Amino acid sequence: MLARSRSKKTLLMTGVILSFLIFLPSYALSQFAYTLTVSKSGSGTGTVTSDITGINCDAGNTDCTEDYFPGTVVTLTATASTGSTFTQWSGACSGSGNTCIVTMDAVKDVTARFNLPTNVSGTISANTTWTLANSPYYVTGDVIVWNGVNLTIEAGVIVKFAQFTRLAVNGTLDAVGSSGNPITFTGTSATLGWWNRIDVRSGGSALLDNCIVQYAGYGSINGSIYKTGTGNLTITNSAIGNSGSYGIYLDNTTATGTLGSNTIQNNASHGIYLINAGNGFTINGSNTISNNGGYGIYMV
Repeated sequence: MLARSRSKKTLLMTGVILSFLIFLPSYALSQFAYTLTVSKSGSGTGTVTSDITGINCDAGNTDCTEDYFPGTVVTLTATASTGSTFTQWSGACSGSGNTCIVTMDAVKDVTARFNLPTNVSGTISANTTWTLANSPYYVTGDVIVWNGVNLTIEAGVIVKFAQFTRLAVNGTLDAVGSSGNPITFTGTSATLGWWNRIDVRSGGSALLDNCIVQYAGYGSINGSIYKTGTGNLTITNSAIGNSGSYGIYLDNTTATGTLGSNTIQNNASHGIYLINAGNGFTINGSNTISNNGGYGIYMV
């Protein structure tokens, strides 16, 4: 009887508390919640929405804050306006993917950055960094890195190439992303062979880590990434796909380098094509090479 009495008393108290919460005015209810505030930055525009009712932070910033009960999990989605690109989250979110998940265990502030494109073309004659803050970069004509000059690309940067254009490296290219913030080299159109290639010339060197290279390889004998002559080419933890020709093309080269832990797939011809390539390259077994129009690795 005592146990049953306690059970009834517990149920009664729970009901009283729930009734109390239900009939509290909104200003009082907010005392039991945490506030999520969304703001936007950058040169572009866009909208941030939540998967549950509350956030619809549009161009007019009309609904950018909401109170949520502790423990509520909110998924935010960033959608860029036409002509703009979403580039990154900051604050309680991070990364460059267009969604982020926030657990409301405290007051949270999230910033979504939308940018207009930065147009680039011509020669790079001094050390240069392409920053995430100015991403995306639109290559409107060939970009040529001079001998002795370094081009650094920050994690999360998106580089979009107009049709037939290329990035030619006579100096050094350092493109180091991360698993959550890869660097993306792609076309202004999602079409096989849309743009030319990352063209690492004799004497030039390139390091690509955690990069995505897609829709390059214009023409029947080409590659998304091309290396000839001396220098170094190292590609790791990257995805090379949707080339109109080869994925990686090593042509008459004595360069050194490593190809490791890459995914090379969906290219129109061979995944890796080597012609008169020296012994300086290490192609290890950690690469995944599949679904290409030719051989995975082809040597002549």
